[in-house]
Amino acid sequence: MNTEHHTNLVDGLRQLADFLDLNPELGAALGPPTLYLWAFNEADFKTNNALLGTFTKGTSGNFLNATKAFGPITVESTIKHSDICEQKVVGTRIVTKQVPADPDYVAPAYVTVEVEEDVTEWVCPPSWVQR
Repeated sequence: MNTEHHTNLVDGLRQLADFLDLNPELGAALGPPTLYLWAFNEADFKTNNALLGTFTKGTSGNFLNATKAFGPITVESTIKHSDICEQKVVGTRIVTKQVPADPDYVAPAYVTVEVEEDVTEWVCPPSWVQR
């Protein structure tokens, strides 16, 4: 453990709390802060989650999140779906798109075309499935 980093972080958070106590308008104007624990592989994600103890599972955009709340402040262990889950094709769909009629033309006219695209879903480790 990097004790200097730990000490500096804790001291900085105390300084921020003291500053907000002296400036309540600033505290009222701030959005709820989130501190992130980024992971780039499954092992680091599991380690970060263990550090949180109990947490709430969630997903947002391209990420899986383990979140622990401290009042309005959250600590979030985060990993990209693609770093821990497998993307599987579960079907196809037809979508309408606007594409250049002549891609080599400087100011192209557009045409509407229908194209088939894959429908995918993320299949994540069983330990991450919400119960």
